[in-house]
Amino acid sequence: MTVRPDVRASIAARDLDNSDLLEEISSPVLVSQGEEDIVVLPSMAKFILDNCGVAEGSYYEGVGHGPFIEDVDRFNAELTTFVDKVV
Repeated sequence: MTVRPDVRASIAARDLDNSDLLEEISSPVLVSQGEEDIVVLPSMAKFILDNCGVAEGSYYEGVGHGPFIEDVDRFNAELTTFVDKVV
């Protein structure tokens, strides 16, 4: 998957910081992050995991922006386990 350069530039130019809201989240959060993602960098997943007390994460080695497409079986298994745990 690719993101057009103009879209990527617009996203990067945003001046929006809602990081304080991460501490307020009370519902369980699953962060599935491709280690090779160049759209949403792995550092963003780390930031979420470090600042959202109810978040748990899973990193996908050799996967880019779409773990749900690039590693379907693992993603579906982890999502099923997560949902079963929180429902």
